[in-house]
Amino acid sequence: DSSALPPVAELMLSNLVTFPALFLVYTALSSEVGNKPILFTAGIALIASTACLAVGSPGSALMLLGIVALKLSQPAFSQTTNTLKGEMFPLRVRVTALSISGTVGRMGALIAPVLIEKTRGGPGSEGEFNVFFGTLITVVAFAISFGLAGLPETNGKKLPE
Repeated sequence: DSSALPPVAELMLSNLVTFPALFLVYTALSSEVGNKPILFTAGIALIASTACLAVGSPGSALMLLGIVALKLSQPAFSQTTNTLKGEMFPLRVRVTALSISGTVGRMGALIAPVLIEKTRGGPGSEGEFNVFFGTLITVVAFAISFGLAGLPETNGKKLPE
């Protein structure tokens, strides 16, 4: 392995990039911008960063850009989605709805590694993770479309009782 840093240090360093993303998204969510434009912007950034990972070759500047952009856009998309979920449901069903959403998310987190391993190309091959990246882009594009077309703007609105 040609890495200059031990794996734990690499993990800590890469996760430090998410702090500016969380600061930016929480600042934006508490502003007058609106949740739907933030969801759209974060989703498009997530799609673009995933595309950089899909077409970039290992060690290239495009791959590095994709990694940094993904570390910035994924928390923004995720936290905006979590904010929307909490603001949309009436109080009497909010905890149940958020619990169901969390359970589905955890199931996806359990299933994803198996699906990635079953659909990936040969280790180190070109396009090794293209099926995963394509699926991620499709799911995020669907979420953005549904979010913009089907969800009400909740920023600045009183939470439903």
